[in-house]
Amino acid sequence: MPDITFTQEEFILEKQRRERQKCDELQLKFSPYTEYGLWEFLKYLYPDFYIDEKIPLIELSEILRRVTTGELRKVLISFFPRAGKSRTCSLWIAWWLGYEPDGSFMRNCYNDNLAMDLSKAVLDTLNMDEYKAVFPDIKTDPKASSKMSWQLDGTTISTYFGAGIKGTITGRGCNKAAILDDPIKDPEEALSETYLDKLDLFIETVHNTRINTTLNCAEIIIQTRWCEKDPIGLREDDESWHKFIFPALDEKTGRSVCEAMIPTEKLLAIKNTWEKKNLSWMFQALYMCKPADRTFAKLRLDDLKRFSMKDLEKLGNPDEVLGWCDYANKGTDNLSAPFCYRYGDKKYIVGVVFSNEDSVALERPLLEKIAYFKPDDFVFESNQGGVEFAMNLQRNNQSLFDAIGLDIDYRSTSSNKEIRIMLALGEIKNSCYFLEDDEQDDHYRRFMSNLSNYGKYKYGKDDAPDSMAGLLSMMSESFDVEIDSLGSENKMLDTKYREYNNEPDTEEDDSDVEIF
Repeated sequence: MPDITFTQEEFILEKQRRERQKCDELQLKFSPYTEYGLWEFLKYLYPDFYIDEKIPLIELSEILRRVTTGELRKVLISFFPRAGKSRTCSLWIAWWLGYEPDGSFMRNCYNDNLAMDLSKAVLDTLNMDEYKAVFPDIKTDPKASSKMSWQLDGTTISTYFGAGIKGTITGRGCNKAAILDDPIKDPEEALSETYLDKLDLFIETVHNTRINTTLNCAEIIIQTRWCEKDPIGLREDDESWHKFIFPALDEKTGRSVCEAMIPTEKLLAIKNTWEKKNLSWMFQALYMCKPADRTFAKLRLDDLKRFSMKDLEKLGNPDEVLGWCDYANKGTDNLSAPFCYRYGDKKYIVGVVFSNEDSVALERPLLEKIAYFKPDDFVFESNQGGVEFAMNLQRNNQSLFDAIGLDIDYRSTSSNKEIRIMLALGEIKNSCYFLEDDEQDDHYRRFMSNLSNYGKYKYGKDDAPDSMAGLLSMMSESFDVEIDSLGSENKMLDTKYREYNNEPDTEEDDSDVEIF
């Protein structure tokens, strides 16, 4: 057999030919016009994460592929946490650029830090050796590269840009996809009408104005379903939007929709743990894609446990006596001050001062209740005039406070009122007891009416449930947690879930709070 020899130049050319052939084969295999082409690309890059058992991710990849081909233009996506939705979106952008490098993408989210992480995720993909083997010509322009705005070499417009809701993206436009990815950080923002108004204004006047309408640019919203007025909620009845809403738990079978993504055992453990902590509404929002403000229970009189003062005679002395006063800072607000006898986990609301009268007129009934119940601790909610009212009350009646050995404390509440109440609802229904109707005075009856009407009216007063949330905070360490930290969905999942999912932490907040 004759010897076959190659020159160095021939060897290099043959190597290049084979690399080009392999590249062409991979590009054909991963093509947007090949069914499951994007899914095959995802498996190629991360074979350990993108496995065929993860059916929801396959379906998500197909939706994004259909967006690429122009079959879908508007898509709403809601997925349970750590499922890989933002990661898949980052890889999809990189994949699409491989075929259409002149494309421009906008991706906005709740703050600049997350926007920066999402941008970096796309850039990291472009720099992978595996990616370069498929798309060797894709390179970033070093002269037009920043953390949140960059472009590919040889292009004349920004390839990728994004910002937080308070960030700046003026002067740029996108022609392939405008993505709103996690625009709401947590339930506190979701239940803040002020924040929702700002978000809607940002979407209409900033986000939407960057979309190139002449090129049929796609629009995608990815988020947790926090409330009915969130971006998905405002569009879910619009037939022009394709909906990919994927709850984690199949309510008919009681099992996980995908064992490979989150095992039923772990999912039910999370559900049961949160229900015990009276956080079932949080599970519904994060895992079942049901808005929190639609699913959490309101208070009805029939829901509330009752007692008679005679019942307490059998129990003896309480473990502690506590009082909380939510000061009325407006004429239409009510001063609400419930007094509680605690026996173990049971809390008996033995008396209440509740009125919208002038604060001076309410000093006497409040002092009478303090003198009668002799609380071990009494806290004034210190926002908006509460401290001044409490200091005057104690200064003018120091002999009484000395006689019962009471010093008034003050506590500010910086978190969202709606969230505080939502966190307290389960405990109010499960472990709090209220006086029988025939033992209630006028203050107590007004308090119960306000409590039981909570949530029925959009602009109804919530002084009674808010003061109950404050009172319960005196007896529960969990209520000392700042609510804005509690809302970070990813940190809440770290303890129980991260071992099942190797997704990078691109969606995380910097909170150190864990629910478990």
